[in-house]
Amino acid sequence: MMKNQEIIESTTICPYIWNQFCMYTDGNMRICCSSGINGHVKNDNGNYVKFDSFESLDEYYNQKFYKDIRLKMLNGEMPSECNECFKIEKMNGFSARMQALKSYTNNNTFLKTLSTTKADGSIKSNVQYVDLSLSNVCNLKCITCSPNHSSILVGDFDKIGVEGGLSYDKEVVNSAKKLANDETMFTKHLEEMSKSIEHILFSGGEPFLDKKHVILLKKIISEGRAGHVSLSYNTNCSVIDNELMNLWNEFNMVYLQLSVDAFGELNEYIRKNSNWKSFEENVKVLIDHPKTICVFQTTVQALNILKLTELYDWSAKIANKYSENPWKISPMPKHIMMWEPRWLHVDILSIEIKMEALRRLNKYLDFNNSLSRESREQVEGVIIFLKDSMSRDHDLEQLARFQKLIPSFEAIRNQKSILTLIPEFKSIL
Repeated sequence: MMKNQEIIESTTICPYIWNQFCMYTDGNMRICCSSGINGHVKNDNGNYVKFDSFESLDEYYNQKFYKDIRLKMLNGEMPSECNECFKIEKMNGFSARMQALKSYTNNNTFLKTLSTTKADGSIKSNVQYVDLSLSNVCNLKCITCSPNHSSILVGDFDKIGVEGGLSYDKEVVNSAKKLANDETMFTKHLEEMSKSIEHILFSGGEPFLDKKHVILLKKIISEGRAGHVSLSYNTNCSVIDNELMNLWNEFNMVYLQLSVDAFGELNEYIRKNSNWKSFEENVKVLIDHPKTICVFQTTVQALNILKLTELYDWSAKIANKYSENPWKISPMPKHIMMWEPRWLHVDILSIEIKMEALRRLNKYLDFNNSLSRESREQVEGVIIFLKDSMSRDHDLEQLARFQKLIPSFEAIRNQKSILTLIPEFKSIL
């Protein structure tokens, strides 16, 4: 049996391969939300596994796909399905794998499941963490997103089209739309997993718009287990659901990741259909709920890299209002370093723009020398991400796509030019 310290120090083991039930927006199963298409689970015939295509959880977790990954991890190998986490860790970032280790290294249920892993990689299933992308129903058109996660982006993608540089998988999108508010979705496997669930993450789409997960919450409440279960949501803060918020009172804790990519008008540009005033009002309602712990979540990419420090100043002011309860909201956003779509990756920016972004981030750290260790590490993570980009050649191919797609999106969305918000882009547009 591995000792706790050995698990913590492992550079390959991830608890999610033992204890997570993760579903993508179209109903396909995946090992975790960070794994990308390579992490979509395949059965022994090489076909993708749907959430309703297996009879039991033991059957699901003991497919060759899963067993092979477990054995590689236990042997100190890095499975290719998990490359995203290993890539983040190589740049000294904090990956989903590291978060899983932090959450479960001292969890007795996980330790038992891990220690009883058989020689062929099979296990007795114990679902502790459920990660559900409920559907692609959303009310925003974030420029960094795709129809897989926002149903209303289909129109924009169709207008620009493949010739304009955009495409999407219609089968995935149609399957995701069919899952929207499908109340039968949680009837299968619910009884089996509800007795061991400790944490559930809901995302989408916009999870507050998809009512079907309320059935799952009411089921857990009726079984008297809600007090032992914590919830998480990735939300764009555009809507408030009072019925849902009342149900939250029954649960142990509710962790809210509040998506925001910039301050004010630039956020409205990146996250089309969002309204900054409404966003701020809803943020206050969500933070004030007695069961919530909140953190802002920011996708770091070309359109916001020059303006991150303005967002930091705003988020710090919000957190300062809750100084008597500092656990309610973190002063620094949690950063997600964006790799796709490539045409919005920081690699498309010129070295001069990257140098300016780096100067602003370093100046922010110098000026705010009283930042907590956690906040400083978040900013330093962006700096590492930026320097990694600066070590590569300017991505001229994706820059050409950027120069073509930005005006196209602005035209069909009737938005003013990005140059009015980021004049520094005159050198590349």
